[in-house]
Amino acid sequence: ILNALFQGLTFLFLASNACSEDRPFWKSKSLLADFFELGGGCQLASGGNLSIAATVLWFVTGVLTLFTPNPSNEGLSLLSEEKAEAKQDNEEDLADEAAAEEAIAAEKAAEDAEDDEEKK
Repeated sequence: ILNALFQGLTFLFLASNACSEDRPFWKSKSLLADFFELGGGCQLASGGNLSIAATVLWFVTGVLTLFTPNPSNEGLSLLSEEKAEAKQDNEEDLADEAAAEEAIAAEKAAEDAEDDEEKK
């Protein structure tokens, strides 16, 4: 909402002396350079219209942000539970794979032992 306020404050320039109708346009000669002093009023151009749109959009965004609920701890705990379950499932899968590899290794060792006995 503060962004909307500050964006809107840029329009104070239109009410300043720089935009007054009674300022003449004249060229001044100085020792260093020629310069122009702008006079006579200001008008809103496309940039001003876009600035008005930006002010409105900043305000709407600020209001919507105020009314958007924060994520609840319940939703976060559900995510944590899902992660814990996935981790547990992964650990169980790894344990099953390790057990299967051990069983295969034990079978191979038993076969090797039988082969050694047959050779003797």
